[in-house]
Amino acid sequence: MAEKKLEQSGLFDSDDFTLVTQPFFNDVITPPKLANGSVNLAFFAPDCFHFSQLGHAVVSSWAWKNMLEPVGNKTTQANFNNGAPLSCPDPTCPFIRTVKNSQNCAQFVTPAAW
Repeated sequence: MAEKKLEQSGLFDSDDFTLVTQPFFNDVITPPKLANGSVNLAFFAPDCFHFSQLGHAVVSSWAWKNMLEPVGNKTTQANFNNGAPLSCPDPTCPFIRTVKNSQNCAQFVTPAAW
């Protein structure tokens, strides 16, 4: 995957910008199914190609989960039959994860002033 190679190249790793791929679509379990085994069409817009509001809600929960996971340890298999539970940042690394802070997050954490 070209995006992953670009991420690993370090070309975009600076103090104020980075590139991190979110691989939850790599091994996605799709299309979402109803209990009777048929495709859940509510997941898609009327054109059956784009996501509906429900589809965007489910996909965005998996994207958010990926963004909070360290680079190199991200979920690659999202189950679109269920939204991911809403993830919160790790208290020891309360950031959207990048290549740099995934290696050593402690260097970026400053003690609270209060």
